[in-house]
Amino acid sequence: MNARRARRLSARAGATQLRALAAGVSLSASAACYHAAQLALLVRPPSASPSTPALYTERCSSCHGAAGRGDGAVGRQLDPRPRDFSDATWQRDTSDDRIRVVIRRGGAAVGLSPSMAAHPELSDDELDVLLAYIRHVGRETAERGG
Repeated sequence: MNARRARRLSARAGATQLRALAAGVSLSASAACYHAAQLALLVRPPSASPSTPALYTERCSSCHGAAGRGDGAVGRQLDPRPRDFSDATWQRDTSDDRIRVVIRRGGAAVGLSPSMAAHPELSDDELDVLLAYIRHVGRETAERGG
Protein backbone atom coordinates (compact mmCIF):
# COMPACT_ATOMS: atom_id res chain seq x y z
CA MET A 1 0.00 0.00 0.00
CA ASN A 2 1.47 3.36 -0.92
CA ALA A 3 1.82 6.18 1.61
CA ARG A 4 -0.88 8.39 0.05
CA ARG A 5 -3.47 5.59 0.16
CA ALA A 6 -2.47 4.71 3.74
CA ARG A 7 -2.96 8.34 4.83
CA ARG A 8 -6.37 8.46 3.10
CA LEU A 9 -7.49 5.25 4.81
CA SER A 10 -6.18 6.45 8.16
CA ALA A 11 -7.99 9.76 7.75
CA ARG A 12 -11.23 7.96 6.91
CA ALA A 13 -10.89 5.73 9.98
CA GLY A 14 -10.13 8.75 12.18
CA ALA A 15 -13.08 10.68 10.76
CA THR A 16 -15.32 7.70 11.51
CA GLN A 17 -14.10 7.69 15.11
CA LEU A 18 -14.70 11.44 15.44
CA ARG A 19 -18.22 11.16 13.99
CA ALA A 20 -18.95 8.34 16.43
CA LEU A 21 -17.70 10.44 19.33
CA ALA A 22 -19.82 13.40 18.20
CA ALA A 23 -22.85 11.12 18.05
CA GLY A 24 -22.21 10.00 21.61
CA VAL A 25 -21.17 6.46 20.76
CA SER A 26 -18.87 5.00 23.40
CA LEU A 27 -15.45 3.99 22.07
CA SER A 28 -12.52 2.43 23.82
CA ALA A 29 -9.96 4.98 24.94
CA SER A 30 -7.18 3.19 23.11
CA ALA A 31 -9.04 3.17 19.78
CA ALA A 32 -9.88 6.85 20.09
CA CYS A 33 -6.29 7.69 21.06
CA TYR A 34 -4.85 5.71 18.17
CA HIS A 35 -7.08 7.42 15.62
CA ALA A 36 -6.47 10.85 17.12
CA ALA A 37 -2.76 10.12 16.79
CA GLN A 38 -3.19 9.17 13.15
CA LEU A 39 -5.03 12.43 12.48
CA ALA A 40 -2.27 14.38 14.22
CA LEU A 41 0.28 12.79 11.89
CA LEU A 42 -1.70 13.98 8.88
CA VAL A 43 -1.70 17.54 10.17
CA ARG A 44 1.89 17.73 11.39
CA PRO A 45 4.18 14.72 11.07
CA PRO A 46 6.78 14.51 13.82
CA SER A 47 10.35 15.30 12.90
CA ALA A 48 12.27 12.07 13.21
CA SER A 49 15.92 11.33 12.68
CA PRO A 50 16.87 9.26 9.65
CA SER A 51 17.50 6.29 11.96
CA THR A 52 13.93 6.31 13.31
CA PRO A 53 11.97 3.43 11.76
CA ALA A 54 8.95 4.50 9.69
CA LEU A 55 6.81 2.05 11.69
CA TYR A 56 7.68 3.89 14.92
CA THR A 57 6.97 7.26 13.32
CA GLU A 58 3.59 6.06 12.03
CA ARG A 59 2.41 4.12 15.08
CA CYS A 60 4.15 5.51 18.14
CA SER A 61 5.64 8.97 17.76
CA SER A 62 2.44 10.99 18.08
CA CYS A 63 2.21 9.85 21.71
CA HIS A 64 5.76 8.78 22.62
CA GLY A 65 7.44 11.58 20.64
CA ALA A 66 9.85 11.52 17.72
CA ALA A 67 12.76 10.82 20.09
CA GLY A 68 10.82 8.41 22.35
CA ARG A 69 10.63 10.69 25.38
CA GLY A 70 6.87 10.55 25.92
CA ASP A 71 6.38 14.05 24.59
CA GLY A 72 4.47 13.59 21.34
CA ALA A 73 1.73 16.04 20.31
CA VAL A 74 -1.05 13.68 21.43
CA GLY A 75 0.93 12.31 24.36
CA ARG A 76 1.23 15.73 25.98
CA GLN A 77 -2.56 15.70 26.37
CA LEU A 78 -2.72 12.28 28.05
CA ASP A 79 -2.85 11.49 31.75
CA PRO A 80 -0.80 9.53 32.54
CA ARG A 81 1.80 10.65 30.04
CA PRO A 82 3.21 8.02 27.66
CA ARG A 83 6.33 6.09 28.60
CA ASP A 84 9.66 7.90 28.22
CA PHE A 85 11.88 5.29 26.58
CA SER A 86 15.02 7.18 27.60
CA ASP A 87 14.39 6.45 31.29
CA ALA A 88 17.39 4.34 32.37
CA THR A 89 15.59 2.69 35.28
CA TRP A 90 12.67 1.63 33.08
CA GLN A 91 15.08 0.34 30.40
CA ARG A 92 16.96 -1.74 33.01
CA ASP A 93 13.86 -3.10 34.76
CA THR A 94 11.70 -3.92 31.73
CA SER A 95 12.20 -7.09 29.72
CA ASP A 96 11.97 -7.34 25.96
CA ASP A 97 9.05 -9.76 26.35
CA ARG A 98 7.17 -7.25 28.50
CA ILE A 99 7.59 -4.54 25.85
CA ARG A 100 6.34 -6.91 23.13
CA VAL A 101 3.27 -7.83 25.21
CA VAL A 102 2.40 -4.19 25.92
CA ILE A 103 2.68 -3.27 22.24
CA ARG A 104 0.71 -6.27 21.03
CA ARG A 105 -2.02 -6.37 23.75
CA GLY A 106 -2.19 -2.70 24.78
CA GLY A 107 -1.84 -1.01 28.14
CA ALA A 108 -5.19 -1.99 29.64
CA ALA A 109 -4.50 -5.70 29.10
CA VAL A 110 -1.43 -5.56 31.32
CA GLY A 111 -2.52 -3.08 33.99
CA LEU A 112 -1.13 0.04 32.31
CA SER A 113 -2.90 3.03 30.78
CA PRO A 114 -5.79 2.16 28.46
CA SER A 115 -4.55 5.00 26.24
CA MET A 116 -1.78 2.68 25.06
CA ALA A 117 -3.49 1.09 22.05
CA ALA A 118 -3.16 -2.62 21.28
CA HIS A 119 -1.49 -3.55 18.00
CA PRO A 120 -2.33 -7.25 17.53
CA GLU A 121 -1.94 -6.93 13.76
CA LEU A 122 1.82 -6.31 13.95
CA SER A 123 4.03 -9.17 12.83
CA ASP A 124 6.83 -10.50 15.01
CA ASP A 125 9.31 -8.78 12.68
CA GLU A 126 7.52 -5.46 13.13
CA LEU A 127 7.55 -5.91 16.92
CA ASP A 128 11.29 -6.57 16.69
CA VAL A 129 11.78 -3.29 14.78
CA LEU A 130 9.88 -1.33 17.45
CA LEU A 131 11.68 -3.12 20.28
CA ALA A 132 15.08 -2.44 18.72
CA TYR A 133 14.26 1.25 18.39
CA ILE A 134 12.95 1.49 21.97
CA ARG A 135 16.19 -0.10 23.23
CA HIS A 136 18.21 2.19 20.93
CA VAL A 137 16.63 5.23 22.60
CA GLY A 138 17.76 3.92 25.99
CA ARG A 139 21.32 3.16 24.81
CA GLU A 140 21.62 6.53 23.09
CA THR A 141 20.59 8.33 26.29
CA ALA A 142 22.99 6.27 28.41
CA GLU A 143 25.87 7.01 26.02
CA ARG A 144 25.19 10.74 26.32
CA GLY A 145 25.27 10.41 30.10
CA GLY A 146 21.63 11.37 30.52
